[in-house]
Amino acid sequence: MDKMTLALAAIVVLGGCGKRDAGNGKGPFDLVLRNGWIVDGSGNPRYRGDVAIRGDRIAAVGFLNGAAARETLDVRGLVVAPGFIDMMGQSEIYALIDSRLFSKITQGVTTEVTGEGGSVAPLTDRLVVDDSDAMKKWHYREDWRDLDGYFAQLGKQGSALNIATFVGATQVRLAVVGKENRQPTALELAHMSAIVDTLMEQGALGVWTALEYAPASYSRTEEIITLAKAARRHGGIYASHMRNEGIRIDDALDEVFRIAREADIPAEISHLKLAGRASWGRMPRVLARIDSARAAGLDITAGLVFRELVTRLAGEGKIILCSSHELSLVENVCSEVVILHRGRVVARGSIEELRHLRNQSSLEAVFSDLVASDNIENVAREMLELVMDA
Repeated sequence: MDKMTLALAAIVVLGGCGKRDAGNGKGPFDLVLRNGWIVDGSGNPRYRGDVAIRGDRIAAVGFLNGAAARETLDVRGLVVAPGFIDMMGQSEIYALIDSRLFSKITQGVTTEVTGEGGSVAPLTDRLVVDDSDAMKKWHYREDWRDLDGYFAQLGKQGSALNIATFVGATQVRLAVVGKENRQPTALELAHMSAIVDTLMEQGALGVWTALEYAPASYSRTEEIITLAKAARRHGGIYASHMRNEGIRIDDALDEVFRIAREADIPAEISHLKLAGRASWGRMPRVLARIDSARAAGLDITAGLVFRELVTRLAGEGKIILCSSHELSLVENVCSEVVILHRGRVVARGSIEELRHLRNQSSLEAVFSDLVASDNIENVAREMLELVMDA
């Protein structure tokens, strides 16, 4: 196995780090971030430079020596990157409760995609009544019934987070059929399809199912195909938390493939994983089935959760980002570790070296010991240049 480097808890929030200098009065830029490692999202290697901001736009990137700005921020040793996109969040209501969304912004997340199963629309009077307790507790109002209405309210209140949404198939079923375990009538299914048409015209990205949970689990494949066809008419995609992620995952994959084929729509498998001891070791076969479907002409993609990603990349020498609570998961597949805490490198070496150095039996204990250490800043300074040059 090639050596693999593992970075832990590596999210850097520039607003809370670095050193602020006095501004230079009214200049062409509102803010200049100087001396950072720039990762621009293009896929190119990182490079050192400055980033200038004017209003809510990036105005210049490069070596901006002498550029005047109202404020400058020295971010030497830190990474400057575009805001991160959370591809499966659930903050659409929280954005109305507290528009600052600190839990997202302080992790560098500036855009969230939502709508897995449930979504902010469609809403009916009956569904709003069901949410009345939550509205009283958290002090918000569901005054909309479609996406135009929701985004109008979000725009009026303001939000630190950009939000994009799918049409949740569960939400559509609740609006038309309710919570009953039955199939929609022909008229109801036509109504459901028309709802998807309308919400797609209002900016939805596609249809997203969560078929493992009631009442979505009551839906037959034919119902989902109808909704997926409506999304396809507007250039949308189909995403799915599949009906089974355990011993019946082959049946669930067959359903995704059928929907993609009959609706002629790109399909994304959400957080692909295998649940239960009986399914351990089957991921290579699952991935092979997805590869086969793609080779046959279907546009199938999947998002891997961390456990499966580690298993797949462990032998490829790839860098993996994870948080401290996942240390035990990677301990047996990594030969070299880089530990970061609050954006600073605090240790690097082989697992055995780190265990011996800190006199601990596990990586989790090493991490806890380092974070609690009084000399963590000294450790970070000693390790930083070594890692930057690696």
